[in-house]
Amino acid sequence: MAEREKATESPFTVGTAPFRPGDKPNLGGVWDAQPKDLWRPDPEKCLTEDTHAHATGLIRVLTDDYKAEGEWNPQLSSDALIEGLKHMVTLRVFDDRMIKMQRTGKLSFYMRSFGEEAVAVAQTMALEDQDWIFPSYRQPGAQFVRGRDMVSMICHCIG
Repeated sequence: MAEREKATESPFTVGTAPFRPGDKPNLGGVWDAQPKDLWRPDPEKCLTEDTHAHATGLIRVLTDDYKAEGEWNPQLSSDALIEGLKHMVTLRVFDDRMIKMQRTGKLSFYMRSFGEEAVAVAQTMALEDQDWIFPSYRQPGAQFVRGRDMVSMICHCIG
């Protein structure tokens, strides 16, 4: 084999994506878990070995018609759900602005919260006002819940 041909051969291969944009993704089979399948353990009395199914299975709260049922239903009011959604939309707008700034060189570093909006928003909404939070990357939603405005957060990221 010629020296030039050896230089262009790569030991690496690029795999094919399991699905492409527009295709229906395969999420690993049938999800047959139902909202009432896993009991909600008492965090003070429950033994570790009793929660194996919780750690390896699916804790489902919503039915196929999007109704919250079972012991895991947090019993949230419509107002609380709307408030959470507003915070998540605000976070999505903030993320879009910040990533545009980062991509155009106006900001040196930013990590998006895309797909994780509910994590920071829901956990902060569940806390009491006097509880401390220490948000980091991908958690600006916690600061929106606590009332911080978008301009001060943008200024904070810029430095």
